[in-house]
Amino acid sequence: MALGTWTSVVNATNAAGTVIGTGSATAVVGNGSTTDVSITVSPVPGMGSLALAITWPEGQVSSPSISATLTPALGNAQTIPFEVVGTYASYADPALTNGYYTFAFTLYSDGKTFTWYVNGAVVGTGATYTFIAHKLGYYRLDAIAVSSDGTKTGSATMSIQVNPAAGPAAVALGTARNLALLAQSGITIGAVPASITGDIGLDMISTGLAGFSQVLDGSGAFSTSVPGSLLLGRAYAASYSGTTPAMLATATTDFQRDAAGWSV
Repeated sequence: MALGTWTSVVNATNAAGTVIGTGSATAVVGNGSTTDVSITVSPVPGMGSLALAITWPEGQVSSPSISATLTPALGNAQTIPFEVVGTYASYADPALTNGYYTFAFTLYSDGKTFTWYVNGAVVGTGATYTFIAHKLGYYRLDAIAVSSDGTKTGSATMSIQVNPAAGPAAVALGTARNLALLAQSGITIGAVPASITGDIGLDMISTGLAGFSQVLDGSGAFSTSVPGSLLLGRAYAASYSGTTPAMLATATTDFQRDAAGWSV
């Protein structure tokens, strides 16, 4: 590109190729430099046409009506009348001054419009709203109905608490629930300060109880740890006397039945 002063012209066209907007800017191109150009495209003076259509799902709006305005970039809002037929509303102006406009409309059901709020913030309009919570906590849902003349005609409020999803149902375990720890291959308790609170059961001979010393009770049905702080409870093994072998066999059967398919 040659050095010097340049004028850039931008023309905007519609689908038919007619120029509907234009803009230009002048810039100086220097040696080894970059020049940025900002161009505002403004509507070409003249007249144009406007056609608007609004549709809504069948069955969701009863006795529909529409309040709408069209506001030019430099001017006041103008009320525009829509023709409503079934689930379709339309408006057309064959001779509208070219330019930028802001279009706003409200669809009323039974002559009312509904605004929905969650914790005071607007989240939707219409006869229905689906609440979706992305965080745990408390929410307040409000709905306010307003008639076409802006009069408040009704409201409703609901408090919602979102809690964590329920986890899987607890495993019954039967008599195995009476033991803090139940094993078949062996139980090893490490040195202090490691400890277990509750009774433990080993459905095999007592030599499978390792890592700590034990003192067998006079009844022969259970033992305790030495020191006592390692196991804050009793230790049962299938080689102990009394009802201990039967108790451990039943607990093992209950556990295998109720915990089948579970992983830990």
